[in-house]
Amino acid sequence: MKIEFWYDPVNPETMLKLEDRWLDKDDIYGFLYSVQSLPLQNWLYASGSWPGLKAHLSDLTRGEELTLIFFGRECDFEDLKTCLEGMPDLELFFEPWDVFGICKSRLAELPGVVEKLGLPESPFPELACCSIQEETEAGWICSIENETQFREACRREGDCCAVSGQYLTSFEKLETLKQLTSSLKRPEDSILCVFSGQERRKQFADYAAMYPDCRYSFVMEGDTACRERLREKYGTAFSLRNRMRSYRNLYQQMEKCFRQKEALERQMREIELACGRDSDRYVSDTVWEDCRKKLEWAERKRTYVKDLCRLVYTQMTEDVELKYKEMGL
Repeated sequence: MKIEFWYDPVNPETMLKLEDRWLDKDDIYGFLYSVQSLPLQNWLYASGSWPGLKAHLSDLTRGEELTLIFFGRECDFEDLKTCLEGMPDLELFFEPWDVFGICKSRLAELPGVVEKLGLPESPFPELACCSIQEETEAGWICSIENETQFREACRREGDCCAVSGQYLTSFEKLETLKQLTSSLKRPEDSILCVFSGQERRKQFADYAAMYPDCRYSFVMEGDTACRERLREKYGTAFSLRNRMRSYRNLYQQMEKCFRQKEALERQMREIELACGRDSDRYVSDTVWEDCRKKLEWAERKRTYVKDLCRLVYTQMTEDVELKYKEMGL
């Protein structure tokens, strides 16, 4: 049996090709249906009712030889390989796929498209006040120093967590960190436990070592190497995802305005009929004039809105086809 994994860490999304046939991502009976829109590391291992990837692949192959080809980043492939270690009759292959480069090239085009839309001059008030905030990379990791920050982090998902030794007052507190990863919110290796003293760091690291499933990192304050590793693995994808999400939100807002077309035209007709089609009487009507400006603006900007849609919603399958062409397949 041959399976291809195409993993995009930005959206995130995992596409599967089984024996040269793409699996429908909307098929509720597909074995990755419930997790394919989550970061890969969130669902490699068992969590709650999710049995983990290794168990699913074993059920799928039922002893048959499996060739698995992974398309994506090398760090994600290494995690996949570690997860499936020891699985019999498995051959793993890696093919690099630069999803970050694809996303960054789209993000580079988007400011120019938004500028052409001229949102500050839009007759739609909800668009005139819209702006894109370019998110800084600081947003990918949150600090946990007290109970309030811990509860806030438990409600979120996707970002990394730096848990201070001030919060970790006992081994029981270490156990509570499981709430940060429950329901496949984030992988355990995205959590840093940061200490000011070497002795306490070692005590907690030794305690965690007794539990093989505990994959937190225990570091000293000022250890930048571990943070840099997390930034490369999770932070960049998180930041790119949020930047792209802000453009998608803008597009959705514009779509709402464009969907007003029929209502605006109906308003204009009602005003014209009420005024007996006397242009001298209704052209000065503020409501009629507002409708006219909105319709004209929407028509002029339609091309740029299509460009915006293309850049923020281009299907992953189109990038996959380009990759196939590069490989000569």
